[in-house]
Amino acid sequence: MKRLIIVAATASLVAAQAEVVLDESFSYDDGPIVLQAADTWKNHSGTEEQTEMVDGRLNLSQAASEDINAMLPRGPYKKSGGGTMYASFDVEFTELPSGGGSYFAHFKDKGTGYRGRIVAQATGAEGGALRIGVTSKGKVSTAVFDSDLHLETVYKVVIALNLADARTTLWVDPDGGMAGGVTTTDNGSGVDVTGFAFRQASNIGAMLIDNLKVGTSLSDVTDGGGGNDLAILSQPASQTVLAGKTISFSVVATGVEPLGYQWSKDGSDIEGATSSALAMADVSADDAGDYRVVVSNADGAVESDTATLDVQVSPGGDAVTIRHLRSLVDDNREPSDTKTIFTAEGIVTTHTNMTGGSHSLFYFQDDTAGIAVYFRSGKSSHPNAGDKVRVTASLDHYNGLLEFVPDAGNAMHLVKVLSSDNALPEAVNLDFIQWDDTVAMEALEGSLVVANEVEIDDAGGSKFSGGSNYTLTDADGMTFIMRIDSRIQSIIDQPFPGTAVSVTGVLSQYMREQPREGGYQLMPTRIEDIAGPQLPTIEFTLRYENLLRPGRPLESSRTDHFLLPGETVLIEAVVKSPSGGEVTVTPTGDWVLSTNPANEITAKLVLSA
Repeated sequence: MKRLIIVAATASLVAAQAEVVLDESFSYDDGPIVLQAADTWKNHSGTEEQTEMVDGRLNLSQAASEDINAMLPRGPYKKSGGGTMYASFDVEFTELPSGGGSYFAHFKDKGTGYRGRIVAQATGAEGGALRIGVTSKGKVSTAVFDSDLHLETVYKVVIALNLADARTTLWVDPDGGMAGGVTTTDNGSGVDVTGFAFRQASNIGAMLIDNLKVGTSLSDVTDGGGGNDLAILSQPASQTVLAGKTISFSVVATGVEPLGYQWSKDGSDIEGATSSALAMADVSADDAGDYRVVVSNADGAVESDTATLDVQVSPGGDAVTIRHLRSLVDDNREPSDTKTIFTAEGIVTTHTNMTGGSHSLFYFQDDTAGIAVYFRSGKSSHPNAGDKVRVTASLDHYNGLLEFVPDAGNAMHLVKVLSSDNALPEAVNLDFIQWDDTVAMEALEGSLVVANEVEIDDAGGSKFSGGSNYTLTDADGMTFIMRIDSRIQSIIDQPFPGTAVSVTGVLSQYMREQPREGGYQLMPTRIEDIAGPQLPTIEFTLRYENLLRPGRPLESSRTDHFLLPGETVLIEAVVKSPSGGEVTVTPTGDWVLSTNPANEITAKLVLSA
């Protein structure tokens, strides 16, 4: 069990040190809650001031888009510490959700990691009714409470989020024994919880929220319900996973605090496995077996159901070449097989995550070809340029760009770093004359390429913009499209070179029509990929000297755009007195001073290259 992840003992006492960390009665005046309770509730996305207080309850509507959150005191609650976070609130629906609905409440981290998402939906309910479901991290319920709910009725919603693997159990109007909960199946990636949030989006219907509580034990959020009798409310689930994956088992238990946990494998205790969650990294056949946990307190002990771990060799078999994967396309240049799971290995060639949200997009290549990888929910495991990775997944495409599409929530998919700091493959020369040669472009798609001695059409601008296309022109007058992705911050807002450069990047594609022929784009992934003459830059330093005021000398500096021959830069300083009185400035050097009727002095210095 050398790959056991031991949670920190200090952090694993979250459950033992039970406490209500947020108790929100929504006792505010009518109006936007971000104004009425500005110290507690903050907007984190959508149109601000759309979440209204109405008669002492929080109104959520599918007609609005604002999402709000309240920070949890004493956070973050670390995923590495194990333990469980609990939340409850009252909800009364005033409009029915539509279809599969959407999520309207969740725990969150300091960014966009949303876990324990509570979903309002019509799917599964009789006409005129609704259901509430839950998903660990997705958009569609993976567990739905098995009772119809109705409008203009107040229900108590309770969730328990396991911090280690985001496994979430949902109850609606639980009884004293907390029976009848449903538990998510899309588990596997926890976050460090910092807040609780409410979300407004299409298809959620409309509802009124009241009496929100967040705590570290079930009794914190249920007025003691289910908190006295020692019981396991959510059992560990058996898993079949791919060798090399990170997995976790977890339970939700209740009883008089503190609760103790001891996990075992095949009847033998696992040293150090004393949290509500058991996580193991890089599992192998040696880790396969039967797992249980004993939960105990001063009243006794209770043993969980058996959870069996089955570890399988890659369903993709031995690694295939990326060239082989690129051959599996139909007449429309789309993958002909999107069901089979393949395995390939290669070197990551991109320096930036080229997608948003919780996902990851990178390119990698072997000795035969390259391919893009869209790793769903893989942001936290995004590999670096130079990493050698093994990817096991199926194929898909995005507007003609062939992709591996592993999903972090799929036990049979894998993205694993085998080694780091490897040399990148040598970039292949991109010949613009081949721009309309589909066979040649498809062979290069996904690979690292370089366009030498090309000029960039600035389209009348002065600097690069994100999410924009630019035309490259080579010495023969042939052209090609360069794409600056909106995530490449090191390039965005940099000035155009103004001279011939070499551009290195991956060859991508964006073609919405069938067949997917054309739309090829050269995509640099860092500023160093656009290389030209080493032009000078200007470093500005502002320093106050001979100060009469107390404190440290004041200084600031910045490095700005270079100058080309014939260009000038104007340095201007405006000096004024807050009282409007006269100001005296003594120039040194070739500064030019001017004074306006407001007694403001403007000092100008012009430098020419």
